[in-house]
Amino acid sequence: MPILARHAVSLSIAFALALVLSYFVGRYIHQQIQLGRLTNTDQAAFERGVGYVVKKAGTSEAVTTEALEAVQTIDAQRAADLLLAIAQSHASRTDIEDPPIPAGINDAVAPLMNRLEPMRAIGLYDGLIQVKGTDAIRVSEDLLRSLQPKDEAELLQVVDLLDTRLLWSKRWAPLDLWVRWLGVLAESESELTQFNTAKRLGELPEAADDRRVASALGKLAKSKFDTIRNTALNAVAGYAAIAKDPTDYEQAIFTLGQDENKTIARRAWMVVGHLNPLSGFAVNWRDADLFVAEAMLWSAVKTDPGNPKPAVAALKTEGYEAAGALALNEWRRPLAAVSDSDLVIQKLIQAHADREMVIAWRSILASKDYMNAEATVIEDYGYKPIQKEKLVPLYLAGSWVRAGLAPEYDSNQPHSDALLTAFLEGIFDHGGNGPGVRNMLVSDEDWPVFVRLLAASHGIEDIDLDRLVGELPLSESALLDLFTLSLTYADNDVLDRFIRTSHQQMVTMAAVASAMKGYQSMLITGANADFLRKNPSLTNEQLRAMTDAELSGLGLSRIDALPALLEAAEAAPPSANRSTEAKLLRLALWMRGDLGEDFTPTAEAMLFDDEVPTSTVLMCLLHMKRPAALDYLFGGLATPRPDLNQLLIQQRYWHVFRRFVDTSDLTLWLWGDPEAQAFQLESMRQWYAVNRLKIRQGWWPEPKTVD
Repeated sequence: MPILARHAVSLSIAFALALVLSYFVGRYIHQQIQLGRLTNTDQAAFERGVGYVVKKAGTSEAVTTEALEAVQTIDAQRAADLLLAIAQSHASRTDIEDPPIPAGINDAVAPLMNRLEPMRAIGLYDGLIQVKGTDAIRVSEDLLRSLQPKDEAELLQVVDLLDTRLLWSKRWAPLDLWVRWLGVLAESESELTQFNTAKRLGELPEAADDRRVASALGKLAKSKFDTIRNTALNAVAGYAAIAKDPTDYEQAIFTLGQDENKTIARRAWMVVGHLNPLSGFAVNWRDADLFVAEAMLWSAVKTDPGNPKPAVAALKTEGYEAAGALALNEWRRPLAAVSDSDLVIQKLIQAHADREMVIAWRSILASKDYMNAEATVIEDYGYKPIQKEKLVPLYLAGSWVRAGLAPEYDSNQPHSDALLTAFLEGIFDHGGNGPGVRNMLVSDEDWPVFVRLLAASHGIEDIDLDRLVGELPLSESALLDLFTLSLTYADNDVLDRFIRTSHQQMVTMAAVASAMKGYQSMLITGANADFLRKNPSLTNEQLRAMTDAELSGLGLSRIDALPALLEAAEAAPPSANRSTEAKLLRLALWMRGDLGEDFTPTAEAMLFDDEVPTSTVLMCLLHMKRPAALDYLFGGLATPRPDLNQLLIQQRYWHVFRRFVDTSDLTLWLWGDPEAQAFQLESMRQWYAVNRLKIRQGWWPEPKTVD
């Protein structure tokens, strides 16, 4: 090729290369000029740079990277506009379906929001949340963590904006911001605002040691509204039990102990009694209203159970005798250990039996002579014939206190069933359960149903459960619960027999009992099930002893009873009874561990299911140590609150409750006067107020012994 031709070709190639190179260099220079505008102080130039980012970032990794670098260095508000532009550019891509938002964009949100004023940060959130593909949860969390309102006004404005976006709740809000907000609300004069604030402040165990929480509750404890002070008392009671330094909470409680509302003051002293065991303190009960003084005396002895002197002093003070007897019940030793106290009690009983019977009544119950079995103080109300109908409560109280031989049972004598029941309940309430009780109970099969049922539910052997079933009032679920507890003490053969019965209620009670006992009851079934009916002499025990091969040879098989029963209940024609049976069987499977924790909310919701006996659901939840059970009984889970007198006393559910909960810190005089019982039930509610946060954190008041 001629030289000129070769030069021409070379020049052409060089020109083409230069042209291509100039194109790419030009594009790069143009890109850099546009991106450089992002850091330009001129607003118009910055906006042109943002426009370029909107067009190019979605398809250019380089543009995205450099733009994100600019976000870190430029003014925060401009950075917010730029970050939103980058996100919109990626979201608006049309070349792919559901274009992803690069991780770098999400990573840039939190640092940027930390630089922004709260209102600007909320604006950025509003923009990002509209961009398709944004990680909404992460952006929400980044926003909430970044907010630091400079003053009270801005805090309330921020909360209002967050609330309209459904972002303001205890679940979402940072603890510090939540506490700060509640502190502001505690200053409100509105009763509704104060009430909601006190309730929310009481649900922050993670902030128990935050002085702002204690301060806010201290203010609410001085509210002019009774309901607010009472709610504040409930809150500080729980915190005083878990705070490292409970001083501020205790001060609020003692302040409420002087409250003008006597009910609040009384409850505050009950809280003190449950809160400070063994601390001991002096109280000026003589100058207090009797309604409050009763709680003060009780609390003084409860916090120092080795010193009954305040109670004994009240026994000797006119007008305070009944309060002193109630307080003396917290004394943990025989009265003989206290100089002249037994003599004081005896005189009170004798002097007030006819005139002011409550004093004598409580004095008998508090006498503690069951500790030494002498019963000298109450010998006039032992097992002698009842002299006056009016004095029946004293004889019943005396029967409850006594420890010794059972009264002779004569169903023809007035009040014989009640006297016998009081005696047996006294034995179990005082921790007795020996061979003598067993011999006593089996000596006369004509004793009342409840006496035999109570004995069986405490593990006393030789009670004829089959006969008991025939006499049970099946409409009373609390009695059926006692029968269920009886089955947990029975031999497995008895459980299997009840599970195989045709009586639907007994089947479900036996299923619940087997789950509590941890026993897997088996059903024998199969194509040749008629064989079982034709061979009634073949016992359940013999069937259980057979191997699977032996059963198979008879045309039978062994299956897990509970799932089989549930399947049958669900397959049966719809009816209220079958639905109830199915739900109770699910409770049994849950207690056995088959349904896992996922079923727990369903089990707890059964407390409000009209198809299922509430007391039985309670029993199952107590067995599983679920806080909802105690919250239902003593807290605010149920509205209206359950009638504790009806449940624990009239229906005798106390015996079920004691099986699952340590009651050494609780007292209930089943044979006491109504006012004393009301005091003791209210004391239980305050016991729960003190312990509720501990219980929710996993602590459970385990019974020290199982009767």
